Amino acid sequence: MIIKGKILTEQGMVSIEFLEVGMKIIDKNSRLVEVLSIKKDRSKINLVFENGAVVSADSIFNTIYGKDTFENVSRNKTMFIKDINSVIHEYKFQVQKYETYGYSILLKNKCDVFVDDINIEIAGDK
Repeated sequence: MIIKGKILTEQGMVSIEFLEVGMKIIDKNSRLVEVLSIKKDRSKINLVFENGAVVSADSIFNTIYGKDTFENVSRNKTMFIKDINSVIHEYKFQVQKYETYGYSILLKNKCDVFVDDINIEIAGDK
């Protein structure tokens, strides 16, 4: 779930709160994927990245080592992620326990997307 951040769409970078059903997101393989639904959900454990992105701890991350969960990356509080141009970046984050709302997105196909260059998996209809 995305709490705060911008997602790459066909119109450019769009803040998560302005993302709308029917818009097309650009996935990590530069394909357009349609947004089918957006639901506001509650999160209690959040990862706050130094670049400003905030996602829930139940997110699945696509790191240079493959798919990773919060449990696997929480000890080091850092991730190595390739951006859309395949350049590797180190991202540090803090774990913050507070209740807030974020956005659960359903796409036409399950895929990885970038939220302020943090590569996370988004659920799909197929």
